[in-house]
Amino acid sequence: MLSDETCGDFFLRWIKAKKFLARTTRHGYEKHINNYLLPHLGHIRRRDLKARHLHKMYDAIEKENAERILHRLRVDQLQQERDAAHRAWVKTAGYAKKEERRAARRAFLDANAALREGKKGLRKVTSAATMHRINDTLSSALSWGIKREQAFAKNWAQLVELPPVTRLKPLVWTPERIEHWKRTGEKPGPVMVWTPELTGQFYELWHSFIFLGPRRGEMAALPWTEVSTYAL
Repeated sequence: MLSDETCGDFFLRWIKAKKFLARTTRHGYEKHINNYLLPHLGHIRRRDLKARHLHKMYDAIEKENAERILHRLRVDQLQQERDAAHRAWVKTAGYAKKEERRAARRAFLDANAALREGKKGLRKVTSAATMHRINDTLSSALSWGIKREQAFAKNWAQLVELPPVTRLKPLVWTPERIEHWKRTGEKPGPVMVWTPELTGQFYELWHSFIFLGPRRGEMAALPWTEVSTYAL
């Protein structure tokens, strides 16, 4: 007798049956199920699942990526406008007229509010590596269903062609790159590597992390917009 079970119900039943997964593995599986498999495949009856449904899911993910990139660009612009408004406000301290300081402060608060509003719903782009991991989760579920119940005609995840995963090449923090970063605020590359000398310079930071237990943001994530040298 053919089952009318949906893929969504099957995925939830599968993850519930996996009693001995490591905590991080289970978390990854559940994240893939909740964020991708249920929204895109959950409504399909298990017996009707085909490779075309998987291709459609990954096409939709790439479309979402394009929208998220545009959203990120808008947020970056709002961030720049907020930072510029903050610098303008700081410059008014101590010498500008009271009305001018108030106007600069209001402009900063408005820009900050616009940034907070713009960040709502902001999500990371689903990378090619993540798509491969999603497909691995799906493949594991389908394999389990086939072995236990002959629930699927094939492991459709094994027939999907995904974008290749490109590994980012790390760059070393040379003096020239450090100077450029200090001057412009632009990182030379997405993955940067310390030299042994730089590691030594940051030793006190990590020593404080280990023995004093501050929050990460208190040590490493304080933005320049929250720093005022006039108060020193």
